[in-house]
Amino acid sequence: MSASTDLTTLDAMKEHLHIADTDEDALLTALINSGSEAIEHFTGRIFGSDTFTEYYDGGGKDTIALRHVPVISVTSVHDDLNREYGGSDLVDSDSYTVDNDAGLIRLDSGTFADGNQNVKVIYTAGYEAVPKDVALACRLLVAATWQRAKRRNSGLKKESAAGHSLVYENGMPTAVRELLAPYLLPTI
Repeated sequence: MSASTDLTTLDAMKEHLHIADTDEDALLTALINSGSEAIEHFTGRIFGSDTFTEYYDGGGKDTIALRHVPVISVTSVHDDLNREYGGSDLVDSDSYTVDNDAGLIRLDSGTFADGNQNVKVIYTAGYEAVPKDVALACRLLVAATWQRAKRRNSGLKKESAAGHSLVYENGMPTAVRELLAPYLLPTI
């Protein structure tokens, strides 16, 4: 599985590491991809935008919680107990509101039918541009991994140099975890 998008660029990574030549490009590119994937796994969210088609139980509720956030746009919402999802069961976009950050679709009045997989939602979610703090977290993670690979020491727990201290927990630097904390999705 690959990340939905690389969370930083090769040029930004090379600038971060003060590398001018191309000798490390292949390794850094691979580390950017794996670091991006690790961050998406850690946070439980994708950062690149994508379109999703998902099915939900209506449950007689007025709200559907989408699986991916933030929501960029909702293409369509259908509520069909027969699960044919045609034009007659299309929910008018004027009859619901979308909380983009929380990924919630709320009917303005009434409820979704109490059925199994009767609500079909097509929507686009993710980030149109990678948030700057997430890009920094990726650079920090890639730099830590690259430095450990250079030293061939993946068991480093603490390092101090020039007044700075780095501590790795489960392979992810504490600074990376702190930058990503606001993006953690709750686990259900």
